[in-house]
Parts: sequence; C-alpha cells; structure tokens
Amino acid sequence: MIAICVSGIISENYKTVVDRIRSIFPYPIFFSTWNGRPLPEVKNLHTFDEPTFEYHPMLDVEEPPCAIFGHLVKKSGKIRRLGREKQTLTSATQILGHCALVNAIPETYTTIIRLRYDTIVSSEVDFTKYIKMAENGTVIGFGNFNSEKQSWELAEPSSKLKEYTHKSTPRSHYNIWDNMIIHPREKCANAFKLFEQKKLIGMEWGWYQVLCDQWDSTDYINVNGGVILEKLCTTPIEQI
Repeated sequence: MIAICVSGIISENYKTVVDRIRSIFPYPIFFSTWNGRPLPEVKNLHTFDEPTFEYHPMLDVEEPPCAIFGHLVKKSGKIRRLGREKQTLTSATQILGHCALVNAIPETYTTIIRLRYDTIVSSEVDFTKYIKMAENGTVIGFGNFNSEKQSWELAEPSSKLKEYTHKSTPRSHYNIWDNMIIHPREKCANAFKLFEQKKLIGMEWGWYQVLCDQWDSTDYINVNGGVILEKLCTTPIEQI
C-alpha cells in the first residue's frame, strides 16, 4: 500500500499545498511537525521532539565523493557561503522528521511519497511510473534545477521531466533530490542510529546516505521537473 508523508515546518500556504497534493495523489496522507512549532490543521498528525545536533552534519562527517559537496564545504572545515554554517546545522533534521513519521504509520504502507509543506506538485505529470519503480525497490528524488548548482524560478512546476541515474551528471553524485521523494518504506531504517553515531549527513547527501548508501545500493534516479518549492514559484499557488 502507498502512503503520503508530509513533514517539516508548516508554510504560510500549507493548506493550499495540501489540497493540491490530495487532488493529485489518491492515497492516505499523514503529517508531522515538531513539538513547539505551529501545528497544521489536519488529521493524522504526529508530533515529535525536534532533535538537537551536537555535531555539524556537513562539517563533522565523512565527506561523500561529490564535487558539489566539496565545493560547498571548504577543506578548512567551513561552509563556503556566508551565513550557511548555522543554516546547515539543521540540514539533516528533515531526514529525521520524515523517518520518524514513517516509523509512526501502520506497517501496511510499504511505499512512501515524501513531501514538504511547501512543495508544489505538477498536476500535468503522471507519477504512476515512479510509484511502480519504488514498489520494486528504486528510490526516486525530484527537484528543480537549471544548472548543476542552482534551482530556478518558474511560473509553475515543469511538466517536462528529465531523469538522471547515479553519476550521470555531477548534480546526481551520491545525493537524492528532496523536493519530493518516492521510496520503499524499509529504506528509512537506521536514520536515528546514524544520528546518534554523529554520522548522519545533511541535505541531499543525507537522503542518499539513508535511502541508498547504507544498503550498498545505487538504485536511485533523480528527476528534474514535476515539482517546485513555493518560494521559487512566481505564480501564487492558488492560481496554478
């Protein structure tokens, strides 16, 4: 069975985002956020204590063999971009939040569609192919990029999709794009163990670490298109 898991901190227009998700995916939907954070007005809501990191998930971890990661993190142990060191300190929190939610829902749900409260999903894309791939063990990440490093602004999520396998492009080296992820449920195991061992990596590299690397697997693809974060969408979501 398939379930949608929406996690993180709610956005201003989360109700419209959620309504859109419901109109596109005909599956049960579960939600989570952190205790002490604003609560969404939804059913099937789980709340968890927000983890505190005693290590930096980008600076104090084993560096994945990805040139983009190396460009982001200086060899001297600092984040290259000003102001990003504090921001990226919590960059693995979203992974733990999602895995906590997956662990909390009934075990009958074996295929998971992971979404954020600010992910706008295209109504023009048929995602059936990718759901079937996940049912057969593949992890599928979705993002929106106009170059190897930068996302782009669009009037709406693109309905034109381009797929990238492992190492097929520098932007798809040991990372999984995370605007939306469709994956087998069992792949979420051990995220909290990695966190407790101070090994869990942040951002897209952490998703790869949890969903693929710990299983000695490169069975994933990244898909450019089909989604966009609300902050990058130039059209108000209610008008899409």
